[in-house]
Amino acid sequence: MKKLLLLVLTVAIIGVSCSKQQENSEPIARTTIKKTRTSSSYNWSEVSLSNIGYIHNSIMTNLSNSEIETNGLELMRNTVNSYISNSPSYEYHTYIMDNMSLVYNKVKTNEYWIYYRYCLESALDSLSGPDIITFKEITTILSTTYNDDNLEDLYNDLLAIKNKYTGTNSLILGTLEIGLNSYNFWTGYNPQYDDPIGLAIQADAAGYIVGWTKAWLWDELPNGNDRIKAGVGMALTASGGFLLKKWGKF
Repeated sequence: MKKLLLLVLTVAIIGVSCSKQQENSEPIARTTIKKTRTSSSYNWSEVSLSNIGYIHNSIMTNLSNSEIETNGLELMRNTVNSYISNSPSYEYHTYIMDNMSLVYNKVKTNEYWIYYRYCLESALDSLSGPDIITFKEITTILSTTYNDDNLEDLYNDLLAIKNKYTGTNSLILGTLEIGLNSYNFWTGYNPQYDDPIGLAIQADAAGYIVGWTKAWLWDELPNGNDRIKAGVGMALTASGGFLLKKWGKF
């Protein structure tokens, strides 16, 4: 299962650059997109810890109802843009879209595991006191195997941490929100995958950790709300990767 976890997490977020310099995205092929939203429900200014789980699942629902012919990256980006408006302009909108491009273009390099471990070590440097213990409990859950027959244990383990956590750290709270809501999406979506659904849920939560950590440490986004939005973008890329797998694009 360790190799399986590595493969799944690779699809999620591998190869996000540790450098402040963004790489140029590869050209995007023309894509036929159907059934995506035609109006936005939120602006970036409205995205916060209180609604990131709902937004994540709403975007994923719209993405799962879409059709793709050639390029999954364009479909993912258009689906996000159709649900979270960039008018009025959000300074880091392009930054989040570029991170999605970087992930998409490097998912086949199989370099995620080392990078993910590096992100976890760096994320720990942002924490202190009891938050370190809580975060380690979460990451232990993300590296534990949950088969379909005990999938509810994954949800209950995350929920138990959320119920006892009294802090306000956005890395911890965001990871829990994405993980718990991802469980609701993937168990309701019931995809036809050989891999356990638990790995998809863990990959979503891991995506938030990588996005938040990259924004905080290497890209130095100025405040917590920006780091939350960056985390959501990476979590959505993780989920989108699983749908691309469904479509045979990975």
